[in-house]
Amino acid sequence: SWMGVNPTSETEINQQYLSQLSKAVQMMEDKGIYALLDVHQDVFSRYFCGEGVPDWIAKKLDDDVFKSFPMPIAANITREPDTGYPTLEACLARPFFQYYITQAVMDGFHMLYTNKHGVLDSFASFWRTIASTFANRSSVLGYELLN
Repeated sequence: SWMGVNPTSETEINQQYLSQLSKAVQMMEDKGIYALLDVHQDVFSRYFCGEGVPDWIAKKLDDDVFKSFPMPIAANITREPDTGYPTLEACLARPFFQYYITQAVMDGFHMLYTNKHGVLDSFASFWRTIASTFANRSSVLGYELLN
């Protein structure tokens, strides 16, 4: 995951995470299993009842948009006091797919695809890290850039 590789900034690379991922790929390779490395996301961020981009990316959204989640489907949502993430109970109160139409999630993807605040550049940097880590692994068939 992007959050696993770059938990706090583009320049901080979590080598322990990459090592664990490499071990998992090696275990599959040892059994003759090929890997497709996938950056999985659901609803862009944990701040929006999903997971995907690192928190420092989600926080690049305009503050009023960030705080507006889950508009327009609801006026507010209960959040965990220590993390600011929505509570699981609050997230499960609605069908999951509805969160994709919230302003915050749509603006998050727009920020990625238009490189607002350099988000696409940061995503490319993440992929360079992954590609260089697994460049010589014959069992890695390819990469799914964004699920």
